[in-house]
Amino acid sequence: MSPLLLSASFLTSILSGIFVMAGGLLLMGIYSACLPLPQAMMLHGSTQLLSNGMRGLLLWRSIHFRILMGYVLGALLAFGLFLLLQIALPVRLVFLILGLLPFLGR
Repeated sequence: MSPLLLSASFLTSILSGIFVMAGGLLLMGIYSACLPLPQAMMLHGSTQLLSNGMRGLLLWRSIHFRILMGYVLGALLAFGLFLLLQIALPVRLVFLILGLLPFLGR
């Protein structure tokens, strides 16, 4: 992994730790700017899996497993749907979606 991507991962994790959001979006933007989109998505997924998995291990006593099972079921259904569709978006559209993502909750 290049020093730029490694430092981006570290700095955006600090940003997420302070503001509790925006680090993952910024990291995906940096990965997408530096790598082809499929590799950026895989690297971002791996980074998030490691980050969230470690947080889950540290805070496992606070996990509500009944709620987690509902989330896992929904995630598996979404994964199956995306596996069937196999959509590859253009990089410009990915950047547009990343920019709009924080406003979708409103």
